[in-house]
Amino acid sequence: MKLRTRFTFLISSLIILMFALFISFLLLVESTHLMRESEEIRKDTVLKLARVCRESFLSHDEISLLNYLKDIETSSQVVWAMTVDPTNRVLMHSAVSQRNKLLRDLPLIKLSADSNVIVERYRTKNRQIVEYATPVIVAGRQIAIGRIGYDSQALSRAINDALLRT
Repeated sequence: MKLRTRFTFLISSLIILMFALFISFLLLVESTHLMRESEEIRKDTVLKLARVCRESFLSHDEISLLNYLKDIETSSQVVWAMTVDPTNRVLMHSAVSQRNKLLRDLPLIKLSADSNVIVERYRTKNRQIVEYATPVIVAGRQIAIGRIGYDSQALSRAINDALLRT
């Protein structure tokens, strides 16, 4: 091989390597951005749930709360959405049959009235759950906790799908 051919091959290889590294870096940055943005959307959703719960409590209108919970659950990523009272009794659930049940889990014991949004990750029998919860405060008193459970695999698939589209 001539020196010019070797040099051309070396330069071409370096250009391809740099291009591959640049693309990898862009995918990493975009993935991080999508994860952050997705997390903010989930936090906003649980804060909106707390506002709807507060308004429902003040106006004695449970139908609007149930409609909002059903609307949240239409997302393929959401496993369930509910509000529970401070004793962990279900006030309203996206699956109406779960209403008034006393939950045995207490993953949100550290949630206090001054908390904003708590994120818990745990595993159930068949899926990994990412739960977002926030207190519902009326007149300085915590009346409920808004909780939304997301399927972590569905969240990952949504981010991967978004990366493939971009």
